[in-house]
Amino acid sequence: MTNTPYPIDEMIEDIRLFLPKLIEACLVVEDLLHAPMTEQSWRQFGDMVEGMDDLYKTLNDIHVDLDEEASYHPMHDSIVRALASIKANFGAMNLSMDQDDYIGASECIRFELIPTFKQLAAEFGDVKSKREQRFAANMQYLKSSYPKVYSQLHIQLIDHRHYHIAYARNGMPTLSISATNGKPMQVYSQFNPVNEAKTWISKMASTARVKSKVLMYGFGYGYHAKEYAQVYSEHSLFLYEPDVQVLLAAMSVIDINSLFESLNIIGFAVGTSKDAVDDMLKSFNQFSSERPNIVVLLVYRKIKAEELKVIYSYAEKAIMDHNNGIYNFKRFGLEWTRNSMYNVKSLLTTPSIAELANKLDGVTAVIVGAGPSLEVDMEYLRKMKEHAFIIAAGTAIQALLHHGIEPHLIVSIDGSEGNYKAFEPLDVNHIPLLFAAMIDYRIIEHREGGLLHVHLKSDSTIEHFMGNRGAESVVFKTTHSVTGTAVQAAIYMGCKEIVFAGQDLSYSGTQVYASGAKHLSEEQNETRIKEATFTVENVQGAMNRTSNGMKAMLYDLEDLLSQYAGIRFVNTTHLGAKIRHTIWEPMEEVLQRLDNSVIQENFFSKELIGLQSYSKKQTTEIYERIAQLPEQLKVCESQCRKIVTQIGLLTGLSRTNAKKCLSTITEIDRQWEIVSTSNPFKGLYMRACRGELKQFEGELSKLNAATTLRDQVIFYRNSMEPLIKTMIDRSAELMAIVIETKQRMEAAIELINLREGAHYEQLS
Repeated sequence: MTNTPYPIDEMIEDIRLFLPKLIEACLVVEDLLHAPMTEQSWRQFGDMVEGMDDLYKTLNDIHVDLDEEASYHPMHDSIVRALASIKANFGAMNLSMDQDDYIGASECIRFELIPTFKQLAAEFGDVKSKREQRFAANMQYLKSSYPKVYSQLHIQLIDHRHYHIAYARNGMPTLSISATNGKPMQVYSQFNPVNEAKTWISKMASTARVKSKVLMYGFGYGYHAKEYAQVYSEHSLFLYEPDVQVLLAAMSVIDINSLFESLNIIGFAVGTSKDAVDDMLKSFNQFSSERPNIVVLLVYRKIKAEELKVIYSYAEKAIMDHNNGIYNFKRFGLEWTRNSMYNVKSLLTTPSIAELANKLDGVTAVIVGAGPSLEVDMEYLRKMKEHAFIIAAGTAIQALLHHGIEPHLIVSIDGSEGNYKAFEPLDVNHIPLLFAAMIDYRIIEHREGGLLHVHLKSDSTIEHFMGNRGAESVVFKTTHSVTGTAVQAAIYMGCKEIVFAGQDLSYSGTQVYASGAKHLSEEQNETRIKEATFTVENVQGAMNRTSNGMKAMLYDLEDLLSQYAGIRFVNTTHLGAKIRHTIWEPMEEVLQRLDNSVIQENFFSKELIGLQSYSKKQTTEIYERIAQLPEQLKVCESQCRKIVTQIGLLTGLSRTNAKKCLSTITEIDRQWEIVSTSNPFKGLYMRACRGELKQFEGELSKLNAATTLRDQVIFYRNSMEPLIKTMIDRSAELMAIVIETKQRMEAAIELINLREGAHYEQLS
């Protein structure tokens, strides 16, 4: 869709259509002047002169109009140069003709006027119909290849008044953008954009080779991307064009399909909407542990400076997420898998939070962390329990109980040994607890009531074996800390205001936790402080120390809060980190505000009475899936061992029998497809070996870019083999987990039978 262009553009379009005819007429007349002139020759000469005169007058009219309007037009300089050249050379041609110097007139036409008209044609660019055809073809390509980009473009109006397609002296399309001060900013060289791109590449030679996956900030017309790909053909490019209007301009002047075919693209995004930026950041999951190589078009460093700061911070967050994910899954993947499997029994015999949707409508929730600032607010928090819904986020329950405060709800999802040790000595069985399957199974396995569960998106084990089974399966976004789960729970239950207490996410001094939180030794406490080498702004405007992990938690929490525009978030920490999307308010003032709201002591415990859990039929279906796992796991492990054996043959075969080597690779791929679509893989290995799988996925671009048999063999030996060996190494423990889970499931079925039998007797 386009809005109405300048009327002057219509005059320029007429010139575009006319110039080829005038140039053809000039070529004919220039040749005729080398022979005796005839009546026909003079008629053709007169037509040519009339055409030149019409062109000159039209160009001059445009020039005058532009001067009167005092407005910028991308063709202005081209028109001025053409007018000057036509005026001088038209006069020289006429003078030669008056002196019967027909050869001189011919040379003036050939060497002066025709080049002027050709140059003007080059600088005026393609005719409208050709631009429209190219635009339509590009839109069709994006629709099929990059539908998200297409969906952003096809609803946009083209801004002709601020984004001007122009052409360089060499005829290549360029772009100028009118700034707020009215001065045009040239995106590309006005002489040779390709040469400009080559120079840009040469200037970054010292840094470009560092990483093989690159985010190119600014696509423009693709000149820089094309030149980059020619120099660094082994690199993978993610193209990001922040300005939708720039891409709309490009759609009319370049062939995006053929350009993209020449590039090794891993992604393409456009615009500054959250969805577009999120799509862009997903590509960073492919990057290594250090900051990805972000290359920026030179002009964008000037006009997109603030946006670039945001992109760099987003990139840092994406890297933290990626690295934390790999680290945590490598460290806890097997443990989380065990917890999820063992906790299937608890999931089946406890109600889901689904039954409490909007039950707390109008109630303020206070989510308590164990940060040092909690100390100051303990007395206010004690009184707050009468007016707000108090949620202990994970091990913050230690600090609350230490000060004699019992929350209405504990939320815990941590599957680590440390979380178990923190809960082990606590008497909390009478306090409702919301859990996710990854929690250490020992924390909840002996509780007889007061439990409530929710599913997390990242728990591939639970998703595979239990799936989304109706109303019971509320699924929350997985966050970096239990606070994120608590936030989602409070909102799901209807809270419109959420107050954060003790959520410091940084260190203002030398204390890591509030008193009562005992899950760190003094030595571990000191180590935490020493490792806090980063800084973050606190609520008072000063700077606190923080660690990489806590910084990632802060970013993650802020991202979560940004998704709930209708919820009021309040940060009450005295010296904790500033949290975007919250307002700061002292706990004392929050308490005064809520003075008229009254909450009964055990109201939430009463809400849990009578909530339903899974039926016998659902439990039996899930049990049957798990009961088949031992045999399936044996088959899967056997296939993995075959793959390792076949990979071991590749190096030798690549030297002696290339055909056999290729067929072995095909067989490896076939076996891997069987493994990766099996129940054990989807339900067990995907979680137990997720860290190694993420690394493997990040290396897949090497296989896609492999151009030789040797490169393919290296991929299978260096990337796939370590993953398969890790899967084999963990198979024995996974088998033990499966067998234990099967026994626990049988106990769950027995419990459900007893429950339903008791219910039947009660009805009788």
